Amino acid sequence: MFSDLYEVVRTVEVGKDGLAYRLEVLKDCSSSIPKYTVRFYVEEYAVVAPMFWVNKEKNDNDEMHMGTWLNLTFGLIEQDTIELALAQGLNMLHEQIERQKTA
Repeated sequence: MFSDLYEVVRTVEVGKDGLAYRLEVLKDCSSSIPKYTVRFYVEEYAVVAPMFWVNKEKNDNDEMHMGTWLNLTFGLIEQDTIELALAQGLNMLHEQIERQKTA
């Protein structure tokens, strides 16, 4: 039916330098031997619309801020356990954040 099928088995959110990050540990359900990988996200906010259309008592200048999770790509993780995948994912995220500080 599907060539790839993943189950989110653990979600972890961490904060660093005022930003929120989410890691999802995924189990590869299409494999006979369970393998775990990680997806990375960062939370970003954007102004999406004036608020006057939502609440007519507010000023027309008021803004609505909406948060969304953006997918980040650092590299491939493939581990035999949830804990190993999560540990590698946290290390990769930390390294990437530190690398961006020096760039």
